[in-house]
Amino acid sequence: MEAMSREEGLLPELEPYLTRKGFNHPLCILAGSKLPFALINGQVRQKAQGVREAIERANFSRAIFLHERIYRWVTLERYARWYRGTIDPLLPALFREVWIDSDGIRRNEASIASLVPLVEQRRREIMERAADLAVYDSFADRLTVFRGVCGRFNKGRSWTLSKEKAIGFACRFCGGRSKVFARSVAKREVLFYSDERGEQEVVLLAPVPGKVAKP
Repeated sequence: MEAMSREEGLLPELEPYLTRKGFNHPLCILAGSKLPFALINGQVRQKAQGVREAIERANFSRAIFLHERIYRWVTLERYARWYRGTIDPLLPALFREVWIDSDGIRRNEASIASLVPLVEQRRREIMERAADLAVYDSFADRLTVFRGVCGRFNKGRSWTLSKEKAIGFACRFCGGRSKVFARSVAKREVLFYSDERGEQEVVLLAPVPGKVAKP
């Protein structure tokens, strides 16, 4: 409470993260023009200490998830380089964890693309849930997947087995600009399958386009 009551300036090392729209740092994001600098300083310090302690214990999941969501992919990418050897056995699970909790996959495409070659030969390790693995094993050599999008952005890694799910996603987020695309893919193009979010999601090795699905 005392720290909150003082007029405290932003730490000098954090000033580059201050913008007209707010504060945007890997460990703290706040919007607005009048920001509580004491709170920001304290949160960044606390989280930075937590990251250091997690890395010392090789708890990479905790270290990554102490970061704000939009920074988790680039953090995983960096850790894969910096802690090669130590982190390698954990990469498939970490990839899945970050994916499942992601929003805005497209803006993290560069980091994801650099990580896929590290995990693509370990598909079964990504799919920790027995139910997901069973569905993946049931796939034929080719399968039809669907994608609900806004406007013309039909190219992506994330698709679904369910046309109804794709329609629901498109209508929910896109309104009148919604479209549903379909594509036939080979099983070898699939990185992993997950129904952890109830989306019957098929994640592909690379972003691909589709054709407008028939009604």
